[in-house]
Amino acid sequence: MSFAHRIAAGLAALLLACPGVAYATTLAEDAETNLGVAYDRSDAYELSDDQAFDVDGSEVSAYSLDGFVRSTTIKPLDLSEEMRYFCKYESLQNYDQGLSYGDGYHAMGYYQFDNRYGLGDFLKAVYNYNPSKYRALKQIGDWYGWDTTGDNGSVTNVKSPGGDWTMADDLNWSWHQAYAADSTEFSRLQNFWAYSQYYEPASNWLYSKYGIDLDNYPDCARGMVWGMCNLFGSGGWRRWANDADLYQGMTGTQFVSSLANALVAGIENGTYSYTYGTSYVNRYKSELKDCLGYLGTSVSSLAAANKLAIPDGTYTIRLGSARGMALDVSYGSAADGANVWAYEANGSDAQLWEVTNDADGYITLRNVGSGKVLDVSSALRRNGVNVQQWTGNGSDAQKWVAVKQSDGNVVLFSKLGQGLVLDMVAGGTLNGTNADIYAANGTNAQRFYFRSAAGDEALKHEADLPDGTYSFSSALSFTKVLDVSGASGADGANVQLYSTNGTSAQSWRVTHDVDGYVILSNVGSGKVLDVANGGASSGANVWQYGSNGTDAQRWIAIKNDDGSYTFKSALNGAYVLDISGASMADGANLQLWESNGSAAQRFYATDVSSSSVVDAYAKRNAGVLSDGTYSLVTSLDRSKALDVQWGSKADAANVWLYAKNGSNAQTWRVSHDSEGYVTLANVGSGKVLDVSGGVAENGRNVQQYASNDTKAQKWIAVQENGGVAFHSALDPSYVLDIAAASTADGTNVQLYQANGSKAQLFKL
Repeated sequence: MSFAHRIAAGLAALLLACPGVAYATTLAEDAETNLGVAYDRSDAYELSDDQAFDVDGSEVSAYSLDGFVRSTTIKPLDLSEEMRYFCKYESLQNYDQGLSYGDGYHAMGYYQFDNRYGLGDFLKAVYNYNPSKYRALKQIGDWYGWDTTGDNGSVTNVKSPGGDWTMADDLNWSWHQAYAADSTEFSRLQNFWAYSQYYEPASNWLYSKYGIDLDNYPDCARGMVWGMCNLFGSGGWRRWANDADLYQGMTGTQFVSSLANALVAGIENGTYSYTYGTSYVNRYKSELKDCLGYLGTSVSSLAAANKLAIPDGTYTIRLGSARGMALDVSYGSAADGANVWAYEANGSDAQLWEVTNDADGYITLRNVGSGKVLDVSSALRRNGVNVQQWTGNGSDAQKWVAVKQSDGNVVLFSKLGQGLVLDMVAGGTLNGTNADIYAANGTNAQRFYFRSAAGDEALKHEADLPDGTYSFSSALSFTKVLDVSGASGADGANVQLYSTNGTSAQSWRVTHDVDGYVILSNVGSGKVLDVANGGASSGANVWQYGSNGTDAQRWIAIKNDDGSYTFKSALNGAYVLDISGASMADGANLQLWESNGSAAQRFYATDVSSSSVVDAYAKRNAGVLSDGTYSLVTSLDRSKALDVQWGSKADAANVWLYAKNGSNAQTWRVSHDSEGYVTLANVGSGKVLDVSGGVAENGRNVQQYASNDTKAQKWIAVQENGGVAFHSALDPSYVLDIAAASTADGTNVQLYQANGSKAQLFKL
């Protein structure tokens, strides 16, 4: 026997003893028992020729990294067990494994570097890293020019240029010699090469595509991605990874479940066609189980970690994809097996669910209307199984884990396991959309919002006050608005009532949180309307404070019939935003007070982002007076009316108070323009009510003048305290006023700052 043949015989013995046929066969038997399929790889986990292309049709390039031929570019790399765990399906977790039976004698080592895709590049890089230590690899370069792409269908089909060895023999001999030269380093070099070719391309793609930083995930999640890229190539895996519903901010559990389940589902429904599809399905079901084990996310541990996420109580369960829809028992049925679906929220008992927590962290959801329990049909563990109601029996099919997400939504995991969660079929949001279970994928179809009675009220009124920027005037007087004292930017700065001045301290940005509550942020300070010290009681002060998400900063904005708003505190719906003592004085305090429906608890919202405050005020009050002819009688004395002095028809003729006589000089024609402003034209003269000089100030004379469409001739008629006040379009804080509140004939009519007195109110 020649020396070469003696080496070959020894090598054969080595293959039988360690990584070769016998060992692989033994593992194949174990795998068949555990996974339900034969382990014989036979390229089951490698790309076929038509699959070895990137999504754009170009060849996958990760297998030929020319830069790695320099000794300075390759280095050892230590990895955790979790980062390498997927290799139990690839290489028997053996760094010394030569060309393996399971892959048709094409792949070698822990990561199954394939001779068809770049094994030669790796061997060349290792040799150049340390030519002395890894001199055995030189024959691959000398005899084959580092080209190992020949078909090794058997170990006897290729002869080397120098003798009767096959390429397979040469690869095996040189590989084992390299491992023997420094097993620790050679193993770590394999780690680094695989990391560079499989992990880094996948990591870079995930970041560029989804903003997902893979390095922030647990090792087992990173290892799963690495293994998938190893299996399908850096480009090939993207085709189905694109279907995995990945998104930035996923938990580790969501991430690995989405990846594994996407591939399994795609093969099972025919989206992806692979020769060894069944083998893939079984592999990734097993791999997901392994990874969830590493994550410590068994259903039991998940339940323990999320105990009391939803306290015992009665809730409506709103859809994450449409908060106006609720989980509902079809037709309010009380029968076992009645379907559970989505339906427009209506407050019925069929949409009320009683949450009960057990000692292990699981919850039971009992429908208030039927008394039956949310149940997975026949306790089946697969995608698409129907969810129904059934008599409570304490089975796993009736137990759920509520996992609360950072945005307030809840994902309901079934105790049946396998990452299955409550799901709305196809993400539907229409009446009758069915509920089922499906592998967790992070979509809104699997997100639900548990709403208590208070939360339901917030959602019910969510649309009453749209998001936007507003000033809020008191129903007692338009000229007084919510204001931050001194335009302060400090936490604890008081919120008060103050004359409108158009500053940012009087502008409030309205937003809604996921529960439908209103958040009021001051534009000037950026701080939020807040109940001091978070206590709900009559007289509790209201101030501004940095946003903290507490109920002290959440309000329910309820639109009243008159267009005003009442702001209920989320701390206690019995208490509302209130003006202390119903005062109209500048600096009047804002507080909480028990709801009483008074004007001191009602506020008008004026959108200051799209139109002027004054224009919006005019439009809001356009319906107070109808167009027509009127006698304007003072509330001071109903026998006295607005009159043009001596019935004059001249420009600048004075307007005064005079005994009611029914003449045309006391008759006024009311008309509205397109913006809602009122013009008062005297029937006797044809001239209109006008502010002298077009200046708004105390004591400014009011006269008649030819119509010129200026704001000096425009008024806003507002219903106040049983009468009508006429606010000037020049400045609505000024109104038509009887001088000194006198009722004597000839008393002058003027402008004066609004004070709500009878001297400023008229009967028509």
